[in-house]
Amino acid sequence: INYLAGGGAVTFNTVEPNPQLKPTNTKSTEAGADLRFFNNRLSLNFTWYKSNTYNQFIQYTPAASTGYTVGYLNAGNIENTGIELVLSYDVIKGDKFNWNTGLNYSNNKNTIISLDPSAPTSTIFLTAPQPNAYGSALTAGGSWADIYGVKFERSAKGQIMLNSSDQPINNNTFVKVGNPNPKWQMGWNNTFNYKKFNLSVLVDGKFGGQVLSMTQMMMDSYGTSKASGDARNKGSVTINGVDPTGNAVTSVDPMSWYSTIGGRSGIAEAYMYSATVVRLRQLSLGYNFHIEEKFIKSLRLSVIGSNLLYFYKKAPYDPEITMSTGNGMSGVDVFNQPTTRNIGAQLNISF
Repeated sequence: INYLAGGGAVTFNTVEPNPQLKPTNTKSTEAGADLRFFNNRLSLNFTWYKSNTYNQFIQYTPAASTGYTVGYLNAGNIENTGIELVLSYDVIKGDKFNWNTGLNYSNNKNTIISLDPSAPTSTIFLTAPQPNAYGSALTAGGSWADIYGVKFERSAKGQIMLNSSDQPINNNTFVKVGNPNPKWQMGWNNTFNYKKFNLSVLVDGKFGGQVLSMTQMMMDSYGTSKASGDARNKGSVTINGVDPTGNAVTSVDPMSWYSTIGGRSGIAEAYMYSATVVRLRQLSLGYNFHIEEKFIKSLRLSVIGSNLLYFYKKAPYDPEITMSTGNGMSGVDVFNQPTTRNIGAQLNISF
């Protein structure tokens, strides 16, 4: 609804109306088992699930010609299927020393079965792809959080096609370049107890998926990144390219290269990285004090560290960090704050 503001000005509604919106509903099926063996020393918990969410409420950006800046619709059917598994075993169980080890595993497959029934083949951008080099879009057959961006133009042999200035061709056509969601996740936890001491070590990892670093794109275009600096020192960028006449090109000028692929509207394919990461998630060392006071039943002091180190990471930033909780910003780094390593103490008192 448009209305008159103070001074006779007209304030226009910027939200596209949709009288067809319906309540969201979910149908789910789940099956599992909780098994224990050897006097409960070995336990296995397994769950399989399948859920379908209908008429999910989704915000999108309407076409500029409509005059609206935001719209809402119901996603027809989004399906999630996966398994969760927890395996735990008491390796040593004694009077003074105990050791328990456990593995947890999970995977989830997200599939967009259908969206707007009036336009079943349409693509809905949660994040507008311009003027940025990326966008997040939903399309039937795709997955939630798919990242869209520009890819290199390539020859039949896979060579990067260059223009007459030895710059890669940016056709400004947005296609799917990756998805940040992991294919599967796993954690390995070990707990040791010796007399009054206890030690807990948790290592976990997320495997698969791709993330985009706009930070790297911008720094490359400014010439302030390590990659662009190394290229300037070398005097060229090594590529597998081909010029308009069909001749192979193996090196190009750093400034021409990075000013084209980098920047806010560059070629996103060059800045997609593996989202796989394995880290020491948490390390805890505690001591239980001997208490004779009847009022206090137990007292334990622990030193706890989180995100202490990476065992494996290829992305130039922590792929688990997201710049926003809004839809459409998963797996994109735009000068995010770095991950922090936390070390602290914890005191537990029972009365």
